[in-house]
Amino acid sequence: MKIKMTPNAYGFGMDWILEYEGKEYFLGQDVKVCSRLLGCRPSDVIREIQDITGLSEHESRLIKTNVVANKCLAEIIIDAYGDELNEESNLEPWELSVE
Repeated sequence: MKIKMTPNAYGFGMDWILEYEGKEYFLGQDVKVCSRLLGCRPSDVIREIQDITGLSEHESRLIKTNVVANKCLAEIIIDAYGDELNEESNLEPWELSVE
């Protein structure tokens, strides 16, 4: 499980894609995922990653390249979706989008 991050079409922000159980789910723009799904600001997510992993703030911000921070973010997102991501769900790749 991990989060793939790609620059979005607007030229700012990143689009997040969750890789989980052999499938990829498009989540949407980073700020929207944080606010609409997780109910917080991106800085709050960074602090949560720090609290869970013990990484420094700098290390926690390197979500795209830091495997520990990235996996932690993926786990936070999976927890937020709960049962929607169980093995029996037949979700399409776009159905978890917050757009």
